[in-house]
Amino acid sequence: MKFALEGPTARGEGLDAAVDIWWLMERINRRDTRMAFEVTRDHGDGERCAHPESVYANLGAALRAVLTGLGVTDMDAAWQSLLDGNTVGDVIEMFGSKDAGRA
Repeated sequence: MKFALEGPTARGEGLDAAVDIWWLMERINRRDTRMAFEVTRDHGDGERCAHPESVYANLGAALRAVLTGLGVTDMDAAWQSLLDGNTVGDVIEMFGSKDAGRA
């Protein structure tokens, strides 16, 4: 992996960033603003998805990058776990690589 957060300081900063990003995403989504869903697309089950150029989608990309740097390998499962209410720290523990962060 080209972008890995290794060592306790870098991993701690990565966790803090991931928590902050997730908080922003939840806030934007809760308010249902144009930042969250600039364009609504139907997935067949009525579920909306964020426009790829929206603030929400870009924050999602940033969160995925940080989680990847923290060793998360199954992003779909990690994402669903976040949506289910698990904390960012728990998600990293559950879905992160066991070798990540060992310097």
